[in-house]
Amino acid sequence: MSGLSNREKNKVKKAVITELEKYRYLKWLQEPTQEHKEFFQTIDNAVEGLPEKESFLIRKRYLSNESEYITDSQMYNEIFDPPVSERTYSSKIRDRAMLKLALSLWGGNFIDDIISKTNQ
Repeated sequence: MSGLSNREKNKVKKAVITELEKYRYLKWLQEPTQEHKEFFQTIDNAVEGLPEKESFLIRKRYLSNESEYITDSQMYNEIFDPPVSERTYSSKIRDRAMLKLALSLWGGNFIDDIISKTNQ
């Protein structure tokens, strides 16, 4: 998320993670509504559009049934094969995936809103 401050990056990340958690919890519904199905499709399409490493990270760390029990440290030390450094994981793979998902889900105005609220 180059060009954004750490505070702005964290706000974007938090917003995206909230949506990914919503996705994961709604998947447990026995009979999802049409609205839920459309939400699933929107998230699935956004994740599918990511580069392979970013998509893998999002699916494994945030969307899988086991995601609540997987830590970032496990992701970059054990699950990525070959392992990646913490810096590569956090600043190159995860942060970029979060920004791309935010842009895909909400468009550029969302990022502009984050920046303007942070600067107030």
